[in-house]
Amino acid sequence: MESIKGDMRAIILAAGRGKRLWPITDKIPKPLVRVANTPIIEYQIKNLLASGIENIIIVVGYKGEMIQSFCQARFPSVNIKIIKNADFLKTNNAYSFYLCRRYLDRDIILMNGDVIFEEDIIKKLINENSTCVCVDKGAYADESMKIVVENGFIRDISKTIPATESYGTSIDIYKISKKDLVTLKVYLQKFIEVERNLNAWTEVLLQKLFRERKILAKPLNIEGYKWVEIDNYEDLDMAEQIFNKKLHSLKNKKLIFIDGDGTLFIGNRVIKEGKTFLDFLKKKGKRFYFVTNNSSKTIYEYYKKLKEMNFNITPGDILVSTDALIKFLLQKNYKNIYLVANREVSKYFEEKGFIIDGNNPDCVVLTYDDEITYKKLKTAAILINRNLPYYATHIDKFCPTEEGNVPDIGSYIELLKATTGKYPLATFGKPSLNIILPVLKENRVSLEDTVIVGDRLYTDIKMGENNNLTTVLVLSGETRREDLVDSKIQPDIIIKNLGELVKYI
Repeated sequence: MESIKGDMRAIILAAGRGKRLWPITDKIPKPLVRVANTPIIEYQIKNLLASGIENIIIVVGYKGEMIQSFCQARFPSVNIKIIKNADFLKTNNAYSFYLCRRYLDRDIILMNGDVIFEEDIIKKLINENSTCVCVDKGAYADESMKIVVENGFIRDISKTIPATESYGTSIDIYKISKKDLVTLKVYLQKFIEVERNLNAWTEVLLQKLFRERKILAKPLNIEGYKWVEIDNYEDLDMAEQIFNKKLHSLKNKKLIFIDGDGTLFIGNRVIKEGKTFLDFLKKKGKRFYFVTNNSSKTIYEYYKKLKEMNFNITPGDILVSTDALIKFLLQKNYKNIYLVANREVSKYFEEKGFIIDGNNPDCVVLTYDDEITYKKLKTAAILINRNLPYYATHIDKFCPTEEGNVPDIGSYIELLKATTGKYPLATFGKPSLNIILPVLKENRVSLEDTVIVGDRLYTDIKMGENNNLTTVLVLSGETRREDLVDSKIQPDIIIKNLGELVKYI
């Protein structure tokens, strides 16, 4: 990874801490933050390689060893040189660029390690013969560098340029010719070594060179091309919507399964974007199902609750883990069961023909009993110890409410495991496909044509593991972006709430 060969180099300045992406960047450096399941730095390297640039220098600082390890593992045959900015806490990217001064002997592509862009931008840039700045003409953002153009050349670059003078927004990608690098290198060394501008942006130096006409740089208009500079969570949301190809394929899906708690509502509080989304699906004629693991309510209770919340839904649109388990028990010809459930759910089982038997049952059935007692748990443990078959509706560890999380069936399962040494033989809510397979068969739809939307990684999103079911994580409930850093379970798509999905369905 040390050799630098070829006619053109790319330099990626990636030493910063990315404080505005905290707490994600408490765990990983910003260039390893993922957009559509791909780290920013991977997008950049792939785009450079696709344009024929194989000699890449990356200046690292904060958690730099993680970037180095990633590059070695992901791109083992690419000429990537890692330069370490040990003073990243006290310096800025101009100093990082200064550390590359011995390699400024041929045309370079210079960029920061936090911009994601489509590969055609680099292809367009390398075809230019002179020094250029990639500029989204007409775009204006307070936090971005803007440029002023005079007689076809860049006269100024700064964040403070007013909209009335701005030609457009720089996307922090530059091509600097070998000829101009001779001048730049002299000024760069003076900028750092003499003037001690250790904590300055590279653009401060470029501004000086542009204003004094020491370098005549042209704006390369990339208007219409896709790019996002990722500084904060809002930028991440924008990048996900622009660059996630799976998000743009949702229009072709035939069935949509939607979680409840944390996605459509929290406790008795409606998530307004969830209602907007369901209304939109109904209006458009898209087939969807409300899918819940929560077995503390029957399908009729859920229908009543959702109607009271003014959701446009019918009983036929509702799937509950309880019903998937009941179908299984009937197929196994179990009639006498020991049931851990509240009164309403117990009545529901009796209506389905089951006998609730604590003395001589065929099996033990555990639901999310929000009227749980020690006596119920004790009886269940005794029967499980007799090696009776033991089943549970789902595995959720807690249930989100307006007052915070409260124990769900997963807590009971762990308690019984600690007591009996046994887990259920099977569960029927998410992430098990048992809850949706009958509906897929009924509608003659394959998993490839199906989407599951929810807020919980180990249930909703895990359903998509090892199959072609598309998963959408909403950040309106349990999961936060920073939770994804350490998770082996990764969604196909991430959105803030269901309202953002409307334009993609």
